[in-house]
Amino acid sequence: MPFAIREVLVRRIATSKVLQTLGADLQAVTGWQVRFYGAREQADEVPPCFDQSAFCRRLNQSQVGKKVCHESLHTLRDEARDKGWLGQCSAGCWVCAVPVNASVGLLGFLVVGGFMATNHHVAEMNHCRHLLERRGIRMAPMEVQALLQRSPVLTPEKRESLIRLLSMSAGYLIKELSLELFAQGQDLPVSIRRACEYIRHNFVHDPVLEEVAREVGLSPSHFSRVFHHKTGLRFKEYVNEVRLQKVRELLRHTDERITDLVEATGFRSISQFNRQFRAHYGRSPRDYRKQCRERYS
Repeated sequence: MPFAIREVLVRRIATSKVLQTLGADLQAVTGWQVRFYGAREQADEVPPCFDQSAFCRRLNQSQVGKKVCHESLHTLRDEARDKGWLGQCSAGCWVCAVPVNASVGLLGFLVVGGFMATNHHVAEMNHCRHLLERRGIRMAPMEVQALLQRSPVLTPEKRESLIRLLSMSAGYLIKELSLELFAQGQDLPVSIRRACEYIRHNFVHDPVLEEVAREVGLSPSHFSRVFHHKTGLRFKEYVNEVRLQKVRELLRHTDERITDLVEATGFRSISQFNRQFRAHYGRSPRDYRKQCRERYS
C-alpha cells in the first residue's frame, strides 16, 4: 500500500462524521474526551491528557513542558502499535491507547489520557514532581498537589473497562468508515466509482471480480490492482463490507429470521455469515439484534 494512500485514509478518518459521532457518544456516556492520532507524528498535536488534566494544561504553558508531552506521544506510538498501551506519560499522567487497524495496516490510535491511578496519593504526586524536576521543570509541591487533585481517578477495574471500550470503538470505527470512505467514491477514478456502485446494487447475486471488471471496461488483473490501490480494500473485502452493512441494518429495523437475512444478503451459508459478523462486530447477530431492541425499547 503506497504511503500516500494511507495518509489520505488517516486524514479522512480524522475529519469523519463517524469519528465525531463516536467521540461525542463516548464522552456523553463516560465523560472522557477521546482523541484520534495518526500513525505518524504531527507537529501541532494536542497531547491526550490536555482535555482531562489541569496538570497537563499547566505543563504545556512552557516550551519544555510541550517537549515532554511530545515525547510522550512518541512513546505512545511505539508502545500501542501492536496490542494497545496503558501506561504513564513522561509527566506521570496515565494514558490509554488502542490501535486503529485496517486492511492497509496501522492507521492510528484512539487515545484517552489525563487520569491518575490512585486517589491523589502523596507518593504519586511526588513521583510526578520528580519526573518534571529531572527535565528541569520545577513546580512547588502545593501547586502539583492542587493540579493533580483536579484530575479524575480510575481504578484498575475501570482502566480495564476503558481499554475494552476503546478497542471495540476502534473496530466499530474502521468498519463504519470502510463504506463511508469509499461508497461515495470521493477522489476515486470513474471506473472504481462505477465498480463500487455496481457492487452496492448487485451484492446479493455474489458478483465476481471478472464480472465487475468487465462492467467497467478493465482487465481483471488491472482492475484488481487499481481497486485495492485506490480504495485500500480488496475486492472481496469490499463486497463483504457492503453485505454486512446491509444485514446489520436489517437486524436493527426488521423482525425477519436471521436465516432469511443470510439468503437475502448473498452469504453462502449461515456459518460463514455468523463467523464474519462476529469478527466484525464482536458479537453474534442474535445478540446484536437483542441489544438494539433493548437500547431503543
